[in-house]
Amino acid sequence: MSTATAIPIRSEAAHDADKAVVTAILSNDDALATALELLRPADFSSKSLGLVFWAAVTLSEAGQPVDAITVVDCLRRHGYLKKAGGEEVIHELASNPVTPNVEAYAGIVRDSAIRRELASVGAQISALAKDSSGDSAEVLLDKAQQAIFELDDRSASAGPEKMSDFVGDVLSVIDARASRKNGLIGVSTGYEAVDEILGGFVPGDLILVAGRPSMGKSAFVLGSAVEAALRGVPTLLFSLEMDRAALAMRILSRVSGVWLSSIVRGELEKSPLSRAHDRELLQEAAERISAAPLWIDDSPGLSIAKIRSRLRRWRAQNPGEDVLVAVDYLQLLTPPKAENRTQEVSKISAGLKALAREFQVPMVALSQLSRSVEHRIDNRPRLSDLRESGSLEQDADVVILLHRPEYYVPEEEARSKGIVGCGEAIVAKHRNGPVGSAYIWWDRDYAAYRNAPPELVNRWRLAAEHERQLISKARYRRRGDDDE
Repeated sequence: MSTATAIPIRSEAAHDADKAVVTAILSNDDALATALELLRPADFSSKSLGLVFWAAVTLSEAGQPVDAITVVDCLRRHGYLKKAGGEEVIHELASNPVTPNVEAYAGIVRDSAIRRELASVGAQISALAKDSSGDSAEVLLDKAQQAIFELDDRSASAGPEKMSDFVGDVLSVIDARASRKNGLIGVSTGYEAVDEILGGFVPGDLILVAGRPSMGKSAFVLGSAVEAALRGVPTLLFSLEMDRAALAMRILSRVSGVWLSSIVRGELEKSPLSRAHDRELLQEAAERISAAPLWIDDSPGLSIAKIRSRLRRWRAQNPGEDVLVAVDYLQLLTPPKAENRTQEVSKISAGLKALAREFQVPMVALSQLSRSVEHRIDNRPRLSDLRESGSLEQDADVVILLHRPEYYVPEEEARSKGIVGCGEAIVAKHRNGPVGSAYIWWDRDYAAYRNAPPELVNRWRLAAEHERQLISKARYRRRGDDDE
């Protein structure tokens, strides 16, 4: 973004507050701790007093005492003493009476700084509007949103809070969860077996759904979104991979029971249902889904800043506790500037986690896995397969790895093994609960995951156990051959 000249905003009150804060920190360690929590050196309207504060911060971080003598010495060593007003001015500040209201004065300094930054951002946005460098209006708008996003982060208050101030709220949350008869602590995933492990998607959590191509990642999250919306849960889906028309066809197929291939090709007579009923079923499905609180944003080139802006407006319209937000998929988001791809993905995952906490929504994000999966005998994914950044595993509260064993064998072999339609949602990470594997049914005629009947689950478990035994024997024989 082009740099614009900051608009100076300075009042006597702000300058007096600057002096009051600096006077306090030169004489009182508690005042220094309070000021350090709220302020940065650049927040001071007086550059000289900002340098004094910078010296105090430098000394404090080095574990050294902060007073007029040490501050003067620090400024002299760094060549800033003259710019800070000189030794006499600093000793004079230290000799002034100490105000007991340092937090209030620090608040004035901070408020004044935010107002100056807001004016500066306004000037930058005005400069962007006049920019003739060739960037599209969409790109310029994204830069403007990013500038405001960074300023909003600056203005957000944070700090330690005594547990007695919030433990009552936590007890209320526990009571509310205990009163739910379905055993869920969040929004249902749409899959009963997965809900048994997770208890649903919890507000404030970042949930990664990951898998290799053709494992059904989009189908999984679309199933969660549609089932949530049909239950009346406001749901927002950001889709960077498929456009809204393609998503609508999948949704209509799932809800109507009409084959997806028949809908896509417009060949309704090839559906297993009669031709007369297909159109009627699609109309009924369209009416059901139109009445559901489901929003789809298929805008290309979405960034964290854009998602935040749109999520803020959407959340204002849907302020309830039970909501669901999904992003398909993480690696397609426009990354912030970084030195390499790993850092880009790290910033994206951290941004999504921050959005989940800020807006108190379950944030479900899809992610690709590396090719390491395909080099294993059993082709089962692991946490270490998360692609391009270890921070994905660190930032996520929940990681679900999707696996369809039939994908890796010929169709006849899949039938003989009894694994046709077998899908596994492997909960490989669960920050606040158990991990495990849940069987779900891949209904390929509709490109959808569904709850699996018990008889299929039992068959798949037996097949999986048999496969594990075969793999174990093969590994044992391989070790024996190596020993020879």
